Amino acid sequence: MARTKFKSKIASRILLIILIIVITIGFFLVNRFPKHNSKSTNQQNSQEKTNSPTTQTPYNETSDFRYPILSGWSKLSQTALNSQGAISGIGHTSNPISSFSVKVSSNTPRNNVDQKDSTISELNKLSNFELLLYEETTVDGKTGQKFTYCFGDNTKTKQELIVIVYKQKTFFLLFSSDETDFNNQTTDFSKILSSFIFI
Repeated sequence: MARTKFKSKIASRILLIILIIVITIGFFLVNRFPKHNSKSTNQQNSQEKTNSPTTQTPYNETSDFRYPILSGWSKLSQTALNSQGAISGIGHTSNPISSFSVKVSSNTPRNNVDQKDSTISELNKLSNFELLLYEETTVDGKTGQKFTYCFGDNTKTKQELIVIVYKQKTFFLLFSSDETDFNNQTTDFSKILSSFIFI
């Protein structure tokens, strides 16, 4: 009988030690991981809210590409598009007005040098053209060339033109604003460009 009580005490102590270990591990896990899980849950809830139909961003879409229409921006009229030779575009309704438009040409350059030279040749036709920056760039994983420049007589216009060859076509993505307001629009321009998708 004494032996049974002794075995019972040992079994109780072992059970108590196991219970303490399980509680300690459980406590550690609960306090170690909920921040990660709650953040993940918050991100998931945020994504669900973003993807809900009431807050979904509208897009301007053609058979070749699509891009978002940001808050405060609206589609350009067909008359405005025609005057620019563009097939798609949006404008910011603030004063001064900013715009983003896309032109597409079935002509493609022989190579990158031809593309750069022919683009600069066309831009040189603008009144008081001044090239501020030329660099290689990518849009939706497609490589291209970016030209940032100013032109105009009394009121200067600043533009950023991105030229990309894709699907045997040349795409001209043009951001435009008054020179004095251009830097204020770069955040919106970046959002449009980072969400631009070739189809």
